[in-house]
Amino acid sequence: MATQTKIVLLVIALAVLGSVTLRDETRLSQEIENAAHAPVFGIASLVLLSTLKGDRKKRYLLAWTGTVVLGAALEGLQAVEGRDAEALDVLRDGA
Repeated sequence: MATQTKIVLLVIALAVLGSVTLRDETRLSQEIENAAHAPVFGIASLVLLSTLKGDRKKRYLLAWTGTVVLGAALEGLQAVEGRDAEALDVLRDGA
């Protein structure tokens, strides 16, 4: 799959997943939304990793950095929308 196609699919997937909210604001619904961070940003880091070239350590560092920056940007968008934005979520994204 071409690099541009991977990036477009990643952006679409993150946009769709980022727009989904559960109806009830319960502790359970918040934990379910938080649990989505690991698979979503894990996939994002793998897509970024597959698009990078060069030294292995540098690729991993750039993919991780890109994933954390993406997570921070999405948290910023959540704050603008009036949704719950947490700095802890950015740490979850990079974990």
